[in-house]
Parts: sequence; structure tokens; C-alpha cells
Amino acid sequence: MKKIWSIILVAMLAFMCIGCGTQDNGGSEDIEVSIDAECLSTVAGEYQASGIYDAENDEYVDAFWHLAILEDNEGDGPYFTIYDNEAGNPGVEGRLIYLDDKTIKVLVDEEYYEQLPSDKWELDGDTLTVDYAMTELGIVLYNNNVEVGFRWE
Repeated sequence: MKKIWSIILVAMLAFMCIGCGTQDNGGSEDIEVSIDAECLSTVAGEYQASGIYDAENDEYVDAFWHLAILEDNEGDGPYFTIYDNEAGNPGVEGRLIYLDDKTIKVLVDEEYYEQLPSDKWELDGDTLTVDYAMTELGIVLYNNNVEVGFRWE
């Protein structure tokens, strides 16, 4: 009986170790990750949407959107999230898979995707690609020729 319990204990420990050693990439094993560390340190931070009306696109971007670009999200690496900080609803978020001095690409986590901050923004399959520009006040994100400004928090 002691031998059976030892086998069960060893099997449980083996399964726990296997579970700890694997990382769920959401089926993204073939995705190449390229993050410029200097650019990441420049853009990392917490931002709040500016709440602007874009007359050219006849659209108002609400000020309740919150942007966080994290250098490391609980050991999972660089992370990007835009969410409704008034209601707590998700917007779009996921792991950063590309970052240079003008472009950010995010592998969108379907579990935390509800909407984009602009109705005119578009996803590229399961990836959000935005160009960006740093300003004195924060960061401006561009997707599908529509900009959304966020100020430093």
C-alpha cells in the first residue's frame, strides 16, 4: 500500500512540474517576438484617454479608456492593455510581440477582448497593430488612420 501511495505522489509531482514548466501562448508558438528594450522603457507606463472628438472621422473617443504598457506582466513579459476604468470592462489586451520606435503589435487575448477604443480601429486576425508617437503629454496610438491620444497618469 505504501508503494502505491509513493507512485501516486510521484505522478502528482511530475504533473505539477510539467504544468509549471509550460506556458500557454494561446496557440502562438510560431509567433516571433521582437521587443526593443529601450523603446519599451520609453513607452511603459499608465495612461488615460484624452476624450477627444475626431471631426475627420466623425467619432468621439471616450475619456474612460485606460492604457497600461507593462515591461513585465507577472513574469509573462511585456504586456499591453486598454480597458474601461469606469465600468471595469475589458477593451483589448494581450502580450506584446513586437515593439520598435514607431510600431506596437499585441497578440490579443480573446478572453479579455470586448472592444477597441475606436469603432474605426481594426484587428489583424488575432493581432492589434498600432503605430505610436510619444508626446510631452503622453502617447498617441494610430490604427486604420484613426488616432487616440492618452496622457501620462
